[in-house]
Amino acid sequence: TVDNYELGETAEYTLKLDTANWDGAGAEAKQIISYTLSDNLADGGLDIATVTITGIVIGDNEHTYTPDELTDLTAQFRANKTIVIPWADKGANDEYVSRYNNAAQIVITYTGTVIKTGEVENTLSASYKLADDTDKDVDGAPKETIYNSSIDIFKYTNVPDGVNDTGEPIFVKIPLAGAKFVLKNDDGKYYQLSADEKDVSWLESVDGSVPARATVVTSTDAGTGDKQFVGLKDGRYALVEIEAPDGYNKINGDAAAITVDAVTDENKVIIAYSGEVLNNAGTELPATGGIGTTIFTVVGGILMAGAAVLYITKKRSEDSTR
Repeated sequence: TVDNYELGETAEYTLKLDTANWDGAGAEAKQIISYTLSDNLADGGLDIATVTITGIVIGDNEHTYTPDELTDLTAQFRANKTIVIPWADKGANDEYVSRYNNAAQIVITYTGTVIKTGEVENTLSASYKLADDTDKDVDGAPKETIYNSSIDIFKYTNVPDGVNDTGEPIFVKIPLAGAKFVLKNDDGKYYQLSADEKDVSWLESVDGSVPARATVVTSTDAGTGDKQFVGLKDGRYALVEIEAPDGYNKINGDAAAITVDAVTDENKVIIAYSGEVLNNAGTELPATGGIGTTIFTVVGGILMAGAAVLYITKKRSEDSTR
């Protein structure tokens, strides 16, 4: 399955660690007194201030952390990106006594708000401390990846450029600047990107018109918008042209329908979408019909410099095991 997280949405994580009370066997075994679990929190892809540990359970309900304990550990997690779980207490004669049964599993759940576009990767790791104060790493460092999507627009007109060998006309696509677009979701709500570009919201249309606060993408003579519609989940969307370039028709209704879907390739979800909207000079055109109406193509491909790229959010929990 593929879970999608829009910009500003809360991503959910589950980290599991199979433990032991001793490192080694026999007379050479050393007692484990604590475990430390680390997450780089996507190196800025998650808003640190929103990261919250929602639960820690050890073993078969041997210990469930209280809300106050979770609050304290959340502060530690935000500050150091680590969670330290005490595993043994010093008793008589300075000998340690394990708190939990051998092989008890640690299960930690936590959340954080996604604030970065494109590919966001969490790197997870774990270590443990021995009674002699030695630290050792747990084998394996699983990576968790989140993707979100963006849509760019190439607005163009066809210009005659001679004929081919059979006498058929040749046309060249010339980008048009000044076309303004908004984006609707399948619920008919309009896309708005926050000023800091870290949160996507969807605006209701009260009277059928485009809300004034809807984000507008304007085409340029370079062939791309001044910025993309970013941070999208997979789903169905529609481009709406609200202003055409000078001297060209504006498209009534939806200029193009887009379906953003997830395709997994080597554990990554990367789809290049190029949306091409053909405009002819003249009167206003309907959104559908024969020659002279909208042409919109969706092309799958690999990520390349300058391409309009859709990253589909993906998140699944993996176990860090020992």
